[in-house]
Amino acid sequence: MYKKIRIDILKTLKNTINEELDISDIKESHIAEFSSSVAFKLAKKSNKNPRDIAERIAKEIDKKKIFGIRKVDASKGYINFYIDYNEIVIPLLEKIRDLGDNYGKSEKKGEKIILEHSSLNPSGPIHIGRLRNSLIGDSLYRILKFNGYDVETHYYVNDIGKQVAIIAEGFLENIKPDKEIEKKYKGYKDKKDFRIFFEYVAANKRFENDREFQRRVNELIRKAEFGDEVALNMITETAKECLSGQKEIFEILDIKFDKFDFESELIKNKNVEKVIKFLKKSEFARETEIGFGLDLSKFGLKRTDNISILSRRDGTSVYLTRDIAYHLYKVGMGDIIINVLGEDHKLEFIELKTILREIYKIDKKIESVHFSFVNFEGIELSTR
Repeated sequence: MYKKIRIDILKTLKNTINEELDISDIKESHIAEFSSSVAFKLAKKSNKNPRDIAERIAKEIDKKKIFGIRKVDASKGYINFYIDYNEIVIPLLEKIRDLGDNYGKSEKKGEKIILEHSSLNPSGPIHIGRLRNSLIGDSLYRILKFNGYDVETHYYVNDIGKQVAIIAEGFLENIKPDKEIEKKYKGYKDKKDFRIFFEYVAANKRFENDREFQRRVNELIRKAEFGDEVALNMITETAKECLSGQKEIFEILDIKFDKFDFESELIKNKNVEKVIKFLKKSEFARETEIGFGLDLSKFGLKRTDNISILSRRDGTSVYLTRDIAYHLYKVGMGDIIINVLGEDHKLEFIELKTILREIYKIDKKIESVHFSFVNFEGIELSTR
């Protein structure tokens, strides 16, 4: 309604003075709802007093009927338009009633946004720290969709990470869940994500104290990275088990995702391998004692020894490499890419964006929304 009245004022003013104008010539005012300084433009052309011009135009327009406007006058060269709220309130309320939740919705913009949010580690249940990402992401989804964007929500399942491998190996070796944790959360003992969490606590204790167990976990990761189907299935099924429990919370909160993208798929379809092969040909490629990486110092990014590592000496990739492969997949699906991330991922996101823009020459918008750490009486609330 407000926008329509402003447009009607513009049309009437254009017809009255017979001049080309645009919506910027009708501004919000602290005197009236709208005002126009068009008289000053006309004064320059005619060499007349802008106050006299504004008075004449105001009187002429005031005789005409603009829906929703009760009065038009002039002050110090400005033409002022006052809204008649008694006239607009009833039709406005009727429109709100008829349109319901669609009232105020923007027209389609013709742009598709790929929005990734949540993407929780599949190693345990959702807690308030992890849930902040989901609530911010789902709010963005609803706002962007309401404003005319075609929005597709993605959830990136990190099933190639060390945590999931520790859990998978723990199950394989029949490591018993941690009894203290089970007792503490006994009310949730039947939830799949909690069962994964109980196993993780026990298996992680073994990982920290048993070098042979560490070796077997690292071997499982290495096998999965090099496409071993048994290893990949072990890890992925563990992640799916946890994810099924996490989804229950999303259902309660009415948070929906269009796609769940498993990190392991980037291994299976060789996209991670393609990223490494491509970037090794880059002028920024470097080999170090740690492994292969990129020197991005030219772009103001500095890591240890100025290298952003992409693969270790044993040939396994790091998270950044898989994230590059994942974003190459996403940019092929939309016009704008948005990620919701904790502020501890700021540097990694800048690295990712720099590689995509400067080396892959991708010019699509890739943006991030970061949320900060929270402290309660000195206790840090995890972003993950």
